[in-house]
Amino acid sequence: MTVINRQQLEQQQLRSVPDALSTVPGLNVVQTGSPGGQTSIFLRGTNSNHTKFIIDGMDVSDPSLFNRTFDLGQMLTGDVERIEVLRGPQSGLYGSDAIGGVISIITKKGEGPPRATASIETGSFGTFNQSAGLSGSQDNFNYAFSVAHLHAVVVLVDVHVEIQLLELGRALRRGCGDLLLDAIDQVAHRVLPFTSVHGV
Repeated sequence: MTVINRQQLEQQQLRSVPDALSTVPGLNVVQTGSPGGQTSIFLRGTNSNHTKFIIDGMDVSDPSLFNRTFDLGQMLTGDVERIEVLRGPQSGLYGSDAIGGVISIITKKGEGPPRATASIETGSFGTFNQSAGLSGSQDNFNYAFSVAHLHAVVVLVDVHVEIQLLELGRALRRGCGDLLLDAIDQVAHRVLPFTSVHGV
């Protein structure tokens, strides 16, 4: 079993759950498009619907999807206390959708007097991350509320520019090849007047 605690999340600056899970051996994270896109988890070579997701002990499989998977692409780590990854067949305990393993996400719990937190981060590529939270406990009751937002600009390379660059490279190679063949042909004609060089 692999455990990613809060200290590791902060030290490695893992802002989203997919980023955190990508560090787990034997686990493949596939995300479509930019950050926040649909994310699938493949554990020990099994299908994405063979991994059970649990948040604070509750099954979060989405019954509206045909394969009942859980899309965690938009889940941030601001409210996550610990991530546990249990690899291997666990059907006996968690059902038939736990053939590949189980991923358990445990959120923060409030402790002590009321406490408010806030953070703002900025970076390159239009990255902007902010979060705010309120937590605490009293007697046998604890609470923790948090709001987090992550924004980043994804720079996509224009496909047309790539095609134009490829065509330019091919034209230059063809041009250099033609010049080289012409030079060889001229030298050959000087040495042997009846010799010609042809290229494809």
